Amino acid sequence: MRQHAIEPGGDQQQEQKQDGGAGAGDEGKEEGQPESKQETSDGGQSGSEPQDQSQPSSGSNAGDDGQETSQSSNGSGKPSPEASNLREQAKDATEADLKGLISEVGDKAGELLGRKAVRDGNPLRPFSLDGRGRNRSDQASVRRVQLGIEQSAGLRQCLNGLLQAQVDCRVRLKRQGKRIDTGRIAMMKGGETRVFRSKSRAERQSASIQILLDKSGSMKSAMDQAEAAVYAVLSALEGLPLVTTGAMSFPNKANDGVERCALIKSPKERLIRAVSEGGFGAMSEGGTPLAQALWPAAVEVLRAKGEKKILFVITDGEPNAGTTHAAKEFIQRCEVSGIEVIGLGFGSANEHILKALFSQYRAVGEVANLKNSLFELVREALAA
Repeated sequence: MRQHAIEPGGDQQQEQKQDGGAGAGDEGKEEGQPESKQETSDGGQSGSEPQDQSQPSSGSNAGDDGQETSQSSNGSGKPSPEASNLREQAKDATEADLKGLISEVGDKAGELLGRKAVRDGNPLRPFSLDGRGRNRSDQASVRRVQLGIEQSAGLRQCLNGLLQAQVDCRVRLKRQGKRIDTGRIAMMKGGETRVFRSKSRAERQSASIQILLDKSGSMKSAMDQAEAAVYAVLSALEGLPLVTTGAMSFPNKANDGVERCALIKSPKERLIRAVSEGGFGAMSEGGTPLAQALWPAAVEVLRAKGEKKILFVITDGEPNAGTTHAAKEFIQRCEVSGIEVIGLGFGSANEHILKALFSQYRAVGEVANLKNSLFELVREALAA
């Protein structure tokens, strides 16, 4: 898979050097210069130039975190100014404008994810996407595909409802209404009568969907049900217009001993080919490095064409010890970047475990419960 190049935050390092230089200069000034130090209203002293009180000092341990928060989000999970600007453009855009914005939003979201990962200095190495997994069974593949076919009936309608869920508003101008757009009042002299603002629900027309399957050792007893669910979802989505789908699993240890994600189905191939090429029938192995595996899944869903981005994570919800916070943080980054992350719990997963990671989740348990679980998600999306 082609990897996105991630550039370190050079601008941030330059700003820190400048801040540090300024601080050193202030300390070197003589006390006899009245311009260099003045009493502030709270009894402190300020230098010749006012210091931004919202930024922590260069010696503070929270310095890097504060600067990063101002660039990627406001600390409460809300989008950054850049992401908000793109969102506003989408709301006010015409149908023709939206076609050009789709790729722009994906590129910008991928860039923000990459920059933040480098600035954080996260010691967890993100996985890359490898080819098909070798630790598999043909018999398991046949068994799970058949189970998925049996349980896929009715899923298509639920998933189509999820894709068409009305979750955004677009501003339209009309000749009558209750709310006047004050910026267009002056245009009435020229004969313009569309001066009333009206917000209408905008249905999303295209979608990119990626499935990330946890095949760790703790999922051993649930692998039949979990992989059958992967097939059922992919089968229900196949053939829907303007919808691209893909799937991968983790962890997958290759001959070189490095753990990666294994390809189940690429967005450009049909499901029947993915089955014949050995995409299904995976055997459980290793731990649950969810934080590292989320990276290639997010990249794939952003790269694929589609206005709505959905990432299904099929897991028992128990990442490796000490990595739960990192996994949850990356899921939040995905959501800020426009990816809707949905956790589907199998094996030992329950509401309490899934809640620790996902904002949207369902404890499915068995593939027979998948339709009802997805129906509940659709109902919540439509009511939002």
